[in-house]
Amino acid sequence: MPARLGLEELVTDMAQVGKLVADLLADPRRAAEMRYAQREFRQGADIARIARFALDESFIPTRQILTFGVENGTGALNIGLW
Repeated sequence: MPARLGLEELVTDMAQVGKLVADLLADPRRAAEMRYAQREFRQGADIARIARFALDESFIPTRQILTFGVENGTGALNIGLW
């Protein structure tokens, strides 16, 4: 997701890292666009609310917490991998 938002470049091969960094540094517009996307993301994230959700047991979220992988409050069993 961060790559789709323009926050980062995704490298799947470590051998590509140097070229990717060199390309980014050689393109001031691309680097500026990435910094802008990162700044917008940071300004839009409510870190205090995230911290309260994670650390304050008395915090009640406004939406029900999703229970992925859980059926009726019980963890799914006998999930086979193929």
